Amino acid sequence: SKAYHDSKIVVAPILGGAGMKIKVVEAIAYRKAVVGTSKAFDGIAAVHAESAMIADDAPAFASQVHSLAMDPNLRESIELEADKLYHDDHSTKALDNAVVEIFSRGE
Repeated sequence: SKAYHDSKIVVAPILGGAGMKIKVVEAIAYRKAVVGTSKAFDGIAAVHAESAMIADDAPAFASQVHSLAMDPNLRESIELEADKLYHDDHSTKALDNAVVEIFSRGE
């Protein structure tokens, strides 16, 4: 997507809703650094300051966006870990492996 290609940071200031936020998974699939609320990462095993930046109040959220915008090394590190998170937990291969594991256990 051109929007992802042209972006350095994806923000997800999500305050409500249930379940996994597919747009957050999509952003990490595009290997983007995501700043989001805890709610944005429901069901996603992101770790703050490793595979994402997580903040639940406006000053902290803005600070995390600023940190990523000003520090390309930090942003690239988050992108790399987000890519690993996507491939380990959310890629087609990861989902296929999870289904095979469930059926092999007889659940």
